[in-house]
Amino acid sequence: MRFLLKHSLLFIIYGVVCSVAAVLLIYISQLQNRPDLRVWHLADLDEEFSVSKKAEIETLDDYKNLETRLFGQLQEQVYKKIEPEDRRLLNRYNKGSLADPNIYAQNWNRT
Repeated sequence: MRFLLKHSLLFIIYGVVCSVAAVLLIYISQLQNRPDLRVWHLADLDEEFSVSKKAEIETLDDYKNLETRLFGQLQEQVYKKIEPEDRRLLNRYNKGSLADPNIYAQNWNRT
């Protein structure tokens, strides 16, 4: 009876350890196969509103001016630098795509 209990416990422990190791290896493999970051991930847009800009923004017009500068940066750092393979019908950073908010009469991403 002790023999059976001991081997059953070892079987369970080895099974759990091997299962965890297999899941970990699969996870690491998936991390290695991720695509590279695109231009919209790497853009450094410093015109976004933050607490440090709170003193500059006193009115809605001040905020809209900041927003205009931000969208100008977005245009320069992302829209103009998008790679040809990223010019797809449903890429929001592809000018004129179906997901581009600028093609509609009202851009709901703006204030």
